[in-house]
Amino acid sequence: MFTTWLFVAAALFVGLASCSGNEVGTSLAEAQLKNYTVDSKASTLSWKGGKSAEDFHIGTVAITEGKVESKDGSLVKGRFVIDMKSIAVKDEMLPDDKKAMLKGHLSSPDFFDVDKHSKVQVSLGAIKGGKAAAIITVMGQEIKQTLPVSFKSTEKGAVLTGKFKVDFSSLNRPGFQPYEGESEFIQPLIDFDLKVQLK
Repeated sequence: MFTTWLFVAAALFVGLASCSGNEVGTSLAEAQLKNYTVDSKASTLSWKGGKSAEDFHIGTVAITEGKVESKDGSLVKGRFVIDMKSIAVKDEMLPDDKKAMLKGHLSSPDFFDVDKHSKVQVSLGAIKGGKAAAIITVMGQEIKQTLPVSFKSTEKGAVLTGKFKVDFSSLNRPGFQPYEGESEFIQPLIDFDLKVQLK
């Protein structure tokens, strides 16, 4: 009888230990992998572009949606959608009518042809050495670049930030090319300041 009781007790102990171990293992795996969505209202993407370092304009464009996957607190991959119809000009000294004119110019076929190509898709790979491989799909064309970005977990979720340049010369847009007889023109290399709030 005593031997039987010991056998039952041992079996129960092993079973409980096994279940406990599985639960711990599962919770650890879940803790390592996290999925986030973009908080579009709290996220910003600022741009700066123009003819030269002295002659430029600034503005913003909206990140409307996106998802990010992380593991052990590091970015694994991310995908974002940018609404090109949200282009805004933010020059403080520029009158409102001039801002509207510039927005219309950037939205025209000379530049990003927003009526036909209203969305830009951005995909990011894992961050390695402070940089992530990116594919920017704009106007049906892929621009591949390595972007300096950082990813950090926060109390509210996570945040992805970065300051970088994107070269749009491969789009062959008339607005990024000099007019006949002119030496200065809008440069296709545009500066961006990114802050994506994730939840």
